[in-house]
Amino acid sequence: MNNKLAIVLVNWNQYALTKACIKSIIGCNYNKLKIILVDNNSKDGSVKKLKKEFDFVDFIQNKINLGFTGANNKGIKYAKSKGFEFIMLLNNDTEVDKNFIKPLLNRFKIDDNIGAVQPLILNFHDKNTVWNFGGKFNDFFGIPLTLNKNIEIKNLLNKSYTDWVSGCCFVFRSRLIDQIGYLDDDYFVYYEDVDY
Repeated sequence: MNNKLAIVLVNWNQYALTKACIKSIIGCNYNKLKIILVDNNSKDGSVKKLKKEFDFVDFIQNKINLGFTGANNKGIKYAKSKGFEFIMLLNNDTEVDKNFIKPLLNRFKIDDNIGAVQPLILNFHDKNTVWNFGGKFNDFFGIPLTLNKNIEIKNLLNKSYTDWVSGCCFVFRSRLIDQIGYLDDDYFVYYEDVDY
């Protein structure tokens, strides 16, 4: 196995969404990846069904719900222990384009100072509009601002530097963990991405 990219998904009682997400990853034009699914103590039988359908996925089962941050940290630690160069956090309620991985990883080749890269995230029910394209942090008010939310793709810049990337989907070099640590477990869910 080539330890290039680990994709960490968190599941909590969402069999259908997680299945669709995994199927979209399988359809990607990129084969140097491993899917790591961290389950947050689901009670709907989703883990059993997913294990049966996707035996190539590495499963980590939590005994309690650790939230988004705790579950992702478990997946990140597992990926680091397996020697993956890049780690992606991807929400299980997303479906990805088959060509989205290579451009993300290519950004790291261009600039060694880039810490994380986020793809363009589209609205689920209107694929012509942006849900998230990174954000800026307003130091004066102490709040994060999402850039370009709900604008049409045709009006968007090709790339942008941001203060923060969305926890919905971003990829980073695993060595970044050695420099800044893991996601802050004080955030059970939400704002962990802005803090990171």
